[in-house]
Amino acid sequence: MKFSKIADKAYEPSLTEGFKHLFEKGINAVNAREQKRDAKFFHISSIGYCLKSTYLNAKNGKETGISFLKKVNFGTKLHELYQEYLASSGHFYGNWYCKRCKTILPAGFTPGDCGCGDDARIEYSELQLLNSQYKVSGHPDGFLRLKKPKITLQEIKTISPYRKIAEGPQNVDKYVPEHKRQCNFYLHIAQDPSTRIPNVDVDLFLAMLDTKRYVLVYHDKGSDETVPYEFEADKALYEKDLARVAEYHKCVKEGREPAPEPSPQQCRYCDWINACNGMGKKP
Repeated sequence: MKFSKIADKAYEPSLTEGFKHLFEKGINAVNAREQKRDAKFFHISSIGYCLKSTYLNAKNGKETGISFLKKVNFGTKLHELYQEYLASSGHFYGNWYCKRCKTILPAGFTPGDCGCGDDARIEYSELQLLNSQYKVSGHPDGFLRLKKPKITLQEIKTISPYRKIAEGPQNVDKYVPEHKRQCNFYLHIAQDPSTRIPNVDVDLFLAMLDTKRYVLVYHDKGSDETVPYEFEADKALYEKDLARVAEYHKCVKEGREPAPEPSPQQCRYCDWINACNGMGKKP
């Protein structure tokens, strides 16, 4: 017994070690609660990425290391804070959700009455774009009323200071062109007659929607600077990506990997590069 107590004490973690252990345990618990995506649909947030990596992520699961999960979670919370700021302006169009009675309220610039009387528990909720014909789905960050009566698609991104995003929109094209492809696809698929947008008066929404442009809003993680850029819609790019989605679903149905789509930026950090004939292997 005496030896056992000494051994237990010897292996007792320090306070800092105990913190790290419980912190990592909590990160894993939070991510375990995340709802799994429907694998039958192509998720529009992946539209600007290599189809082969998207296929392999869906088949085998994404990286789940603590560092990666923490980065994603912190980015999500900052993203939600931006949405709260914009929704509080009274000019941000989307759904509303009551955390108390679990009611999803109809879309608008301000929330309606959920019936439970607890207005403090009502928060902004993203619209869902769901298209069964093309088997795509997505959740745009929101639509801001900048020039009445039109509403303009806004997509919010956190970005590394390495990208020097404040130096101009050319760095979006240089470092993160996938962000433009995502927004462009949202904007066009929203206008497709076969797209469903639950809890939305679609006729009213489309009458208000600015179909010619969108805004990418960046939060620089180094300077905490907010940098918005306006871009024009590109119908040809949308049609190209729609064809890529069709190819993706064809590959899934046939059980084969899509061809790699090499990109110096994306291949460098891809988890699958060592098993790919794209850009080459990681050192």
